[in-house]
Amino acid sequence: MNTFFANKVVLVTGASRGIGRSVALAFAQQGAQLILAARSVDRLIQVENEVRDLGSEVLSVPTDVTSHGDVSALVDAAMNRFGRIDVVANNAGYGLFGAVEESSDAQARAIFDTNVFGALNVLRAVLPVLRAQRSGYIFQDSSLYGQSAHPGVGHSSRRPSMPWKACPMPWPARLHRSECSPAPVFRRW
Repeated sequence: MNTFFANKVVLVTGASRGIGRSVALAFAQQGAQLILAARSVDRLIQVENEVRDLGSEVLSVPTDVTSHGDVSALVDAAMNRFGRIDVVANNAGYGLFGAVEESSDAQARAIFDTNVFGALNVLRAVLPVLRAQRSGYIFQDSSLYGQSAHPGVGHSSRRPSMPWKACPMPWPARLHRSECSPAPVFRRW
């Protein structure tokens, strides 16, 4: 087992399925201690059990990233349990496929609430912790669909230009960040 992240505390949003689940399991395989956040409690418990089976300590916190209260409670629970956060995988989000004119105003607002403002909620909650620690890493999930237009994808809004405009400089010396814009992920679970 690779132990590069042994004893590192990693918070993963959107951890109940898709990329978030895969990220959580990959960190667990490398010995990280995990905080899992997602809306789906049943799926979150399944991933928690998978992480525990890999030998990692884990805390699951049902969280809707669109709720300031949920996100604040998530960070508080993480700090109470582990005393620090070393890595944040800010992954929660989804895509809305179809033509723009076929989506309702409510659908468009909901995707922005989750994918843009939800990501900002997480950043606002964790940045004070990381700054106080003077260390940490933020991995911001984005999307290829947020970079350019594609047929059949009317709304993605997966944070096309937001990742670091939300985080004013200067950054503390040991606080790092990166962004990943994966191609479409079609899941069966």
